[in-house]
Amino acid sequence: MRRTWFLVAISLCCVVGWAVGAVVEIPLPDLAGRYYLYDVFQRTCAFELSQPPTVVHSASLRLVGTATVRMAWCGFGSMEPYPEAFRLFATMPDSETGGAWGSSLWTTDSGAFDVSLLFEPRSGATWAFLEDATGEVSVNSMGCPVLDSCWPVTLCSEAFIEQAFLVLDAEFPVPVDESTWGRIKALFHD
Repeated sequence: MRRTWFLVAISLCCVVGWAVGAVVEIPLPDLAGRYYLYDVFQRTCAFELSQPPTVVHSASLRLVGTATVRMAWCGFGSMEPYPEAFRLFATMPDSETGGAWGSSLWTTDSGAFDVSLLFEPRSGATWAFLEDATGEVSVNSMGCPVLDSCWPVTLCSEAFIEQAFLVLDAEFPVPVDESTWGRIKALFHD
């Protein structure tokens, strides 16, 4: 009886592949640079995965850089200038549904940042566009909004992104061919 179950298990492992969960960090070097209203305020970077995921649990954009936030004086209440919020918007278009995955950073703090922005679905976005293991991420900034009854004390807000990464928490298929470690892992999988 043991031998029969062993043979059934081996047969299933040869036919059925296994998926392994992983957190993958994909560098997005084309997103690095200065984001400023009168310079470049939008960049796009294409990415390619080594294989398409079977399931995506979450995706986020990790940004490392510095921000300089504009100060403004609005004349009501305090005579002290206040920091205006600086905004970065990230999108990952879903070519299958026409929707997009989006996220944003709003900060009133000047200085260094190292943040992860969780992508959320917009307009019915799904992960189906990753079936060909490719995609793109865009980042744009909103630099100098016009403020009613306010006067800028400093120049427009800006950010310099030094590093950008797409962080994908997903499951990827493991090959179970006779010559792969995936086959050995599959034999001992719970």
